Amino acid sequence: MPTDSDCLVLMELFDHGTEMDHENLTALTFVFLFLIALFYSIGVTVIKVLGSIPDLLCSCGKET
Repeated sequence: MPTDSDCLVLMELFDHGTEMDHENLTALTFVFLFLIALFYSIGVTVIKVLGSIPDLLCSCGKET
């Protein structure tokens, strides 16, 4: 037969479980936002580099 102390232990177990779920959600949100920022910065860099290639090719044949 369960006693009051058994119920208290079960309540503490479930209480910590919800905190861990909240911490995992926070960590996953951080990783998701980090990946978005990473891919955005890589994309912007690639677009800038590819956009400057025609300028480099056109300026090679010109004399100043």
